[in-house]
Amino acid sequence: MYLEEAGELLDEEIHIYHSSEVKSATIKDSGYDGTALKIKKGNKEEIYVISQGSKDNKDWEYNLSGLFAGQVADQAYATAEFEREALNHFNVADEINTIGLSHSLAHNNNTTAHLLFDTFDEVFSVNGTQTNYYQLFNSDIDFEEKVTEEFSIGTKYNSIYDIPPEELHAFAVDFYSDKSENITQYGFNE
Repeated sequence: MYLEEAGELLDEEIHIYHSSEVKSATIKDSGYDGTALKIKKGNKEEIYVISQGSKDNKDWEYNLSGLFAGQVADQAYATAEFEREALNHFNVADEINTIGLSHSLAHNNNTTAHLLFDTFDEVFSVNGTQTNYYQLFNSDIDFEEKVTEEFSIGTKYNSIYDIPPEELHAFAVDFYSDKSENITQYGFNE
């Protein structure tokens, strides 16, 4: 692919690690699928975590409960765990530049993992499924507390759904503004 795009061979050292190699129930049970690349040229090293978009029934079940209903974030948790496992596998420090690449469901996984756990230094996506503020509410205790306080929703189960979506969206954008500046997404029409 690099040869086709750049017209020359990629002159870098590349190491590959796949999520199927990780012995983690969090990753296996969630259905998360990803590949990590460590690319080294001279003294410069970077990690790229390429997360897989929707590909099977397990992913589509997750899309319904996670992306659409906002009830779970299992694949986002698995994304963060895979990134940590990849850093360990490649025997590199947390300070190495780590970039998440994604499409579709994988954008939601990479972005949600980044917002919840500071997983990536940068996230790049094409035609991605958006992060769900209901997922964030159900997964991030700080966000949940601030939303509960800001909108006075109390502790009633599912009271988050009583907040007008446009208001919750604006609040989430503001709450995560320091992390969202490292997220770049392109649609097919751009």
